Amino acid sequence: MAMVLDAFVSFFVERLCVLMEGELKRLLGVEDDLDNLMSNLQLLGAFLRDAERMKITDEAVRLWLSKLREVMYDADDLIDDYMLEADKQRQRQRRKQQQQPSCSLSWFSCIPFRHEIGKRIAEINGKLGEIAQTKPAPLQQEPKGVRHDVDAQPWGSRLDRETSWMINEADVVGFDLESKDMTDRLTRGSSGDQCLIYAIVGMGGIGKTTLAQKVYNDARIESHFEVRIWVCVSHEVNGIDLLKAVIESGSGGDCSTILTKARLETGVAEIVRNKRFLLVLDDVWDGRIWEAYLKWPLQSGAINSRVLITTRNEDVAGRMGRFFSHNMKLLPNDEGWRMLCKAFEGDKLTLARVQMLRPIGMEIVNKCKGLPLAIKAIRGVLIGKDPSEATWRGVLQSQLWNLPEKDLPKEIMPALYLSYEDLPSHLKQCFIYCSLFPEDYKFHKLNLVQMWVAEGFVKPDGGRAIEDIADDYYKELMDRNLLQAVSDYFEDWGCKMHDVVRELALHLSQHKYIYRGAQHADAGAARLRHLTIVGNNASTVPEINNRNECLRTLLLSKNPSIKNVPSDFLDRLRRLRVLDLTYTGIESLTDSVGNLIHLRFMNVSYTKLTGLPESIQHLRNLQTLKANGCKFLHRLPNGVVHLLSLTHLTVGATDTQLEQMPTGIGELRKLHTLYGFVVNEESQGGNNMKELEHLTQLRRLTMHRLEAVAGEAKAEAAVLKNKSNLKYLRLSCTKARGNQLEDPAIQKIEEVFKGLLPPSSLESLHIEGFFGHQFPDWITRAALNELRWLRLEDCKLCKQLPPLGRFHQLRVLHIWSVTSVTTIGPEFFSGRHGTHRAQAFPLLEELYFRGMSNWKRWSGLQDGSFPFLKKLHIVRCPRLRSLPDGLQHATSLKQLVIEGAEKLISVQNLPSIIDLKITNNQNLEVVSNLPELKVMDISNCPSIKETKCLDGLGHLRLSGDKMDTLPIWLAQITSLQRLDLTCGIVLLKRCSTDGKDWPIVHPIPRVEARSNDGSNYISYVKSPLCFESNLAGNGDSPSVSHSPYCT
Repeated sequence: MAMVLDAFVSFFVERLCVLMEGELKRLLGVEDDLDNLMSNLQLLGAFLRDAERMKITDEAVRLWLSKLREVMYDADDLIDDYMLEADKQRQRQRRKQQQQPSCSLSWFSCIPFRHEIGKRIAEINGKLGEIAQTKPAPLQQEPKGVRHDVDAQPWGSRLDRETSWMINEADVVGFDLESKDMTDRLTRGSSGDQCLIYAIVGMGGIGKTTLAQKVYNDARIESHFEVRIWVCVSHEVNGIDLLKAVIESGSGGDCSTILTKARLETGVAEIVRNKRFLLVLDDVWDGRIWEAYLKWPLQSGAINSRVLITTRNEDVAGRMGRFFSHNMKLLPNDEGWRMLCKAFEGDKLTLARVQMLRPIGMEIVNKCKGLPLAIKAIRGVLIGKDPSEATWRGVLQSQLWNLPEKDLPKEIMPALYLSYEDLPSHLKQCFIYCSLFPEDYKFHKLNLVQMWVAEGFVKPDGGRAIEDIADDYYKELMDRNLLQAVSDYFEDWGCKMHDVVRELALHLSQHKYIYRGAQHADAGAARLRHLTIVGNNASTVPEINNRNECLRTLLLSKNPSIKNVPSDFLDRLRRLRVLDLTYTGIESLTDSVGNLIHLRFMNVSYTKLTGLPESIQHLRNLQTLKANGCKFLHRLPNGVVHLLSLTHLTVGATDTQLEQMPTGIGELRKLHTLYGFVVNEESQGGNNMKELEHLTQLRRLTMHRLEAVAGEAKAEAAVLKNKSNLKYLRLSCTKARGNQLEDPAIQKIEEVFKGLLPPSSLESLHIEGFFGHQFPDWITRAALNELRWLRLEDCKLCKQLPPLGRFHQLRVLHIWSVTSVTTIGPEFFSGRHGTHRAQAFPLLEELYFRGMSNWKRWSGLQDGSFPFLKKLHIVRCPRLRSLPDGLQHATSLKQLVIEGAEKLISVQNLPSIIDLKITNNQNLEVVSNLPELKVMDISNCPSIKETKCLDGLGHLRLSGDKMDTLPIWLAQITSLQRLDLTCGIVLLKRCSTDGKDWPIVHPIPRVEARSNDGSNYISYVKSPLCFESNLAGNGDSPSVSHSPYCT
């Protein structure tokens, strides 16, 4: 991967200036060399922006930049070496002065080091001088200093907008008819076929994935298919990874350690067995994957299952035996203009100004040639600029629209390159860095920005935290559509790159710096700086030679066959900044890891490590250390407390065997993240809560084994209330969760939690395993005005919930396994005596009750509560007798899920519910007065007798283990358009044309029914009449029979 030099040199000069302000020149005796170095860098810097722009079309400039890049890497290493040596000397001086207060010691009394660093500075200066004298012809003239192709604005001057980077369906233009047609086809029964393949075909960036997503998320698709699976196939996927992806998407399980095709195929078969499924294979490049890996295991699925693929090549669809292909069309200019304007709709004044620019805007849209991705990219350029004729015309007249075809790969449209050129130089570097990762890779936001920081891409800005600056970089790339939100993660959690955008980043990275296989790691560039071997099923680490021993980035993630990292391997990677070993099979690291003195980011999560070597204490530059999901990890080395640059330490104590924290962890004053802080037992050296006192920069903190804290005073020693930056807090007890507890233990844990008063800045709070009788009173007293997410979990002795309705910013609330609660009343909404002083839960959108085994009564909900509640889930609450009066006033409620509420009698009078799922509610008798209900799923609810006023219900899914006749109430639902039935063979036969329940089935426009084991089915369409079944009749063998009118 090639660095963006104008960003790198600028940042380097700033670092050098800071060092030169001190005693560096005098102590090293290199005053003249450093002055010359600074002059050379400043001179070269003036040409770099023009050079970076020219390299896309000029080979001489590209080669010149490559030489300069190598020298700058060496210069950056030199600065690191100096700072490390300075730190060592500073510590030696401090120790010496403690022993002999009158003693004075120069930081650089080490003569060999002074000589060595002076020599390296002179060599670098000489190389820079030579490079400055050999500029290629296009750079011989005076530098322009600014770009004229695009009216770029300096960082920070983009117009402020209240937007979210999550693209919602309203932003999709022109796919309504295509989506409806494809949805109709996928949900239409067809002659009992086991599994048909449908294809969406078109060039890159034309919207294939967007259309597939729109279909996949359609309510009809969701209710029709029991299992929906989405897999990004990509150009580089292999069969083993493909099968793993199907399993992980279909079940949510982790199969990273399964390596054999046979076991993975069996896993796929089990996920879809006897179930009607939809499998979406996005971005298929090789049609052979169907026959080789997927066809056999998917045969276990139910009749009328479907596969939907997106591909750029019709031949790929043909090779897979597709039943139907939809060929994407280019977006008409009018719809392209609508898409361009969508981004401005949040600001009426700006939108009005944009509408006045329609003639110029239509010309810009025309240059995008009907490709939605190009329009979104150019929209990302325009949205940050003043909507004036001059700025828009500057974009329209950019020479970048007319780049020769030879300068860009075929799939990369000029609009994408123009959007890249509009980026500030530091954002260019962050953008290109993303090309290190495989196609369709899902980035975790925190991981990505931490890597940017580790690589030195994020420029300090006054007193702002570097993490906040990196977060701004991330949001900017999102706003410009160069990164896309991953829809199955929380907003602000993860992202990915569109494959065409990634092709641009890969092209700009100059390919030769990036590798995908260990066998090719020694080829190509003179010096390899970044190496990626992610998910390649490598069994050994790559061979290190003189071409790649200067690596700065090494990503070996998702290679479980890599069992060890040899000492000599790490010994030769002294320049490494980023090391990712996640999901490998390594069990230990050797002491040689301590030689990676430049390392900033190390992630060993989800490995088999039992510990880390003590030599880790030498990694003085380390900023991020992650060891989540290491099930065998039982200790951290004591030396971790010497990592004074550490900003993020995550060890996930609940999924490891971590026994205690190293003494002195409180010295890590720069920590922003501390996941897995374990309270030490008295036998382990006493309570360590005071270690947290001076960690005032913490933003994310998880604390475990809180039952080991001696009392309130010890808890207060953590001084949580003064940590004004804290956003996320998890408080967890890991033992004695409510069984045979004695009063002293209960009283003590209540005192401990009382002393853990959080700051008002808190946004997310998770309390787990608390075994006091009462929640801490700070939940009611504390001004947690920013709290948006709350989970109370496994708090078994608490008999009453606190007045959570007071949290006016709360969006999501989980109440799980608070098993002593029997009643939820007015106190839950407002507090003491049920006095409603303000609207309860004014912004809550999602409410989840789970495992509330003794909860019987819910009351106290008044008009005005839950004005924005959209989802309500009640799961495994077997004694709950009724839903609360007043729930009908929650008019935003769209989805209701009730599972395992065995005492519940009725679900009624909910005017806004659209989607209802009720499962294993044995005594439920009434489901009525749900006028907006569209989709209902009923499973194992045999007592339902009344279903009135369900006038909008169009789709019913009905199943039951012991159901042998269709319920009488089914005939009362006259609006029903579709019935999906899963039942025993007896009822299935009753639904046949000569069965006793045929009079109930016959009026329904469409019925899909199958046996519990999936072996028998009925498919019926009323008009045009079509009846299909494989039921055996009169002792005959099963066979498919058709109505004579079936077409």
